[in-house]
Amino acid sequence: LQIALTGDVMLGRLVNSVLSSDRYTYVWCDTLQIMREVDLVLINLECVISSKGTKWTKTWKPFHFRANVEAIEVLKTASVDYVSLANNHVLDYEVEAFLEMVELLDKNKIAYSGAGRNSQEAMSPAMVESRGIKVGIIALTDNQPEWEAKPNSPGVNYVPITLENDYERRLRRSIKDAQDKS
Repeated sequence: LQIALTGDVMLGRLVNSVLSSDRYTYVWCDTLQIMREVDLVLINLECVISSKGTKWTKTWKPFHFRANVEAIEVLKTASVDYVSLANNHVLDYEVEAFLEMVELLDKNKIAYSGAGRNSQEAMSPAMVESRGIKVGIIALTDNQPEWEAKPNSPGVNYVPITLENDYERRLRRSIKDAQDKS
């Protein structure tokens, strides 16, 4: 398989004002053709896509990144198959914005992992397939421990670098789950 991997894809901030330029292709520049030609496109989405929510204020945060709902078209234009949500901006506009975004991703059949409506979903692998090959993707972050998903509340798949307490078992279970589904 040919897989395109990107680091942080920022669709918020000033980029938000040009999302629809050139039929949602502007932000990809000369990478767009490559992304359209590979088998899978996997990115880290470094913002929340939503029209809802208010800025996170429970703990100090210098930056809050949010893209308009139309940003989903930017992802679709580049044939993005998967987004990692395990980062320090997915809850910048609280749970309401996050939930709108995951509904938007589900509706547009863009797989995601690394955050979810509860801890089980946040730890679960995303499954993508191309040319008959299934790929399981887990995502985790050691940022924003206050955003850790709980059994009954949304958040990120928070796993500290030290893997103390239950985190090592959870990580091993996520990897095994991805292997079993692949």
